Amino acid sequence: MNTTISISGASTSSLRALRRFGLWAFAFVALGFLPSPGAAQFEVRNCQLVWTGPVRTETRCYTESNLRPVTVLTTCRQGLEKDGALCYPQCRAGYNGVGPVCWQVCPAGYADDGALCRRNAMIIGANNSACPWYDKCGLTFARGCSQCPFGYANDGCTCRIDVHIFAKDTYGRGVGESLQCAPGLERIGALCYKPCPSGFHATGITCTANQQTCMEVPVAEPAPTTPFYFKESQGIYCSTRKLYADTQANADALERCACSNCNIESISAGEVSTACSGGAASQ
Repeated sequence: MNTTISISGASTSSLRALRRFGLWAFAFVALGFLPSPGAAQFEVRNCQLVWTGPVRTETRCYTESNLRPVTVLTTCRQGLEKDGALCYPQCRAGYNGVGPVCWQVCPAGYADDGALCRRNAMIIGANNSACPWYDKCGLTFARGCSQCPFGYANDGCTCRIDVHIFAKDTYGRGVGESLQCAPGLERIGALCYKPCPSGFHATGITCTANQQTCMEVPVAEPAPTTPFYFKESQGIYCSTRKLYADTQANADALERCACSNCNIESISAGEVSTACSGGAASQ
């Protein structure tokens, strides 16, 4: 049997536009961009509505940035030496630097007592091999026959060095300069920062990517907004409930989760106020 449907009063251009819309709508449904009529897009799982339709995605881009590797000031410019947290000119030969002061180095044989150099007293036996038997220390008939090392006083049978203490010589070498960054590092404030890796550029203390990173991320589907109404009763207990779902079947399943031991009846919005009349109604 052939059925013919005529639309009176419609212009030829209107009919042509209607046919084009129908073809596009069919293509979108076939490709999954639009749900087919009556197709459920949600499913009740563990008493929750779960989206079961096609997963949509959108492109989201971000610019990656990271803190630059940092280190402390460590070096001095050429010609200066590090002492503590400052740089000073090097001391002359024979002097050691301690902060802004150059101190004399104690001579060999002297102990360093900070600001003083000290030589202790020392007595050793003299070399009296050249002395005769009758004047073994060279103190009477053969005076001067005993020998002592250089710097020692000759006491005949012994050689002696007396105690000697003197203050070190000093001179100033300035207030000092602050430390600098090692070669290849950039100084920002009191810290040194390493260069950014390839593909990044420095923005203060951070490394910022030269290009954005983009990725496809799922888009959360909006929750259903269609209200469904139910009457719940159990003995003398009676109440009404409003649920949101996409289909009546899913609304029924959610209602069973909410009140599994109740007698459930689907009602319209207009019946809510009278559904529990005659009982202890609550909403």
